[in-house]
Amino acid sequence: MSQPESGDVSTQKVAKLRFKQLIRNVILNMQWLRDAKDAPTHFSMNVKRNVAMLVRQKRKVGMMTTAEKALFRMPHQMRTVKERMKLCTIVADLACFSKLNPKLRVRLLPHLIFLSLTPGRLIMKQGDYPITMYFILTGEVEMAKRIYDKATQTYETMAEAIFGPGDCIGDIDVMEEADRTHTYIAATNCELLAIYDSDYSTQLQPYMKKMWEEKKEAISALEYFQFFSPEQVVTACKFASIQQFDPLDTIYEEDLGSLSVVYFVLSGECMVLQCLHMKVNYVGKKKTYTLDSVGWNTSSMRKMGLLEIQQACAKMRRRRFPSSVEVVRKVLRKTRYTFFKGPIDDYESYVMGEGYEDSDELQSPVYSSWESSSDESSRTPSSDEAEVESETEGSEIFTASSASESPEPLSGKESGADMGSKPQYETHFIDVASLTFGAIFGLGEKMQHRNIMTRTHVQCLVIPRFWLFEPAQNPGNFWQRKRFFVESNLPTRETLFNDFVKTRNWQNFSNSYLREVLSDSSTCSWTRPEDIPIVARIMETTEDS
Repeated sequence: MSQPESGDVSTQKVAKLRFKQLIRNVILNMQWLRDAKDAPTHFSMNVKRNVAMLVRQKRKVGMMTTAEKALFRMPHQMRTVKERMKLCTIVADLACFSKLNPKLRVRLLPHLIFLSLTPGRLIMKQGDYPITMYFILTGEVEMAKRIYDKATQTYETMAEAIFGPGDCIGDIDVMEEADRTHTYIAATNCELLAIYDSDYSTQLQPYMKKMWEEKKEAISALEYFQFFSPEQVVTACKFASIQQFDPLDTIYEEDLGSLSVVYFVLSGECMVLQCLHMKVNYVGKKKTYTLDSVGWNTSSMRKMGLLEIQQACAKMRRRRFPSSVEVVRKVLRKTRYTFFKGPIDDYESYVMGEGYEDSDELQSPVYSSWESSSDESSRTPSSDEAEVESETEGSEIFTASSASESPEPLSGKESGADMGSKPQYETHFIDVASLTFGAIFGLGEKMQHRNIMTRTHVQCLVIPRFWLFEPAQNPGNFWQRKRFFVESNLPTRETLFNDFVKTRNWQNFSNSYLREVLSDSSTCSWTRPEDIPIVARIMETTEDS
């Protein structure tokens, strides 16, 4: 009797192990099973709907295959060299380890534990002692906190944020050696990689502690966060990140509402770049501009590299000039002009496509647009709160003609007919302001036809806007008042256009006056003694006299 009973026990044990393995496989493939359940199994009478279901692209549900997940579950001592190399390749492609250097990723492999969780599973509980930290591979994790409600005299759980693939949770509590401040619950089917605090202290803590201290130092250096409590500073460090940008990178160009982030400049210099898309009209030989009121097309505002900008500028320099201007050009070559560069009321520099009205010699000193921008950047802000160094007039750093190029030599009725048949547009980019340390943007200010680019290497502290605008972090509409301050110091698009037209009119007048005075047909001198400054009329005397 004992032998059959022992045989039944062994059979039951094997059956339990098989059933347990089956349950694990179901959990590992839960996302694929869920998607298969959601997939339509029958067609309806709506033909368009049937076609859309057949041709639509299937959503990617996971990052790793079952075989790759099995490698993570295998003890590190049992892995072969090829399997370890394969794991290194897998970890290098995961978003949650993108900020770690390759050596650190390899050292973490023996200590990573793979977990698969179903929706509603409790990961960490508020008040518990921290012993693990997690990296999210797939799925979403909800962060909640228990808050005491004085009205009902009970504790209520309030969701504060949702973390997704690429995020790390539980690391702050392990780093600060404090109890869990929040509760984390799996909102969907999740796949996590866990590491214990003992392994964390030897492998990750030196690197992550440095990043954590950098965030704290950045927040303490900015005056905006002086009213934050220690808990708010810790929460801000959780949400914040420090990003670095290369010169001429576009940082901010469109407001996405609550999804946007707020940028705080820590080092380097940014520029506010305004785009003026204008329609060109020709009345005889006079060139006039009209601000285009058509809604801005996001696809037309493409990013241009420095090489492309230089090629466009060189193309404008090679434009032909009519023979009537050649005589004036020869006269201008014989004369040296010194342009006063200082605090002027108009644009400091142009990269111009004026056609035949402006001579090449007058344009050449101002084609170096980036040099003029560096002159602008050498000034330091004078206002106490002046994160924005506003240059109301700005400096135009690049001018391009869209689609239709400006005509070459224009003559008589033929040119007028050609210009009237096809409308022409020009796009001018104007450097409006400089942003240095302490500058803030991304609060929801108006960005119509405007973006923010880096002039040098820039380092920014980035914090989500939705968290800053919460009542606890926004007493007395603090951030809305900062946004009003930024908008009041930056000129509008219409103001910049009026200054642009005013400056062009003045430049055309001064150029025509110079041509008139210096032309060969001019027989008289318009210069009078009273036109000479008093300082220039003082004669130097020697000791003998």
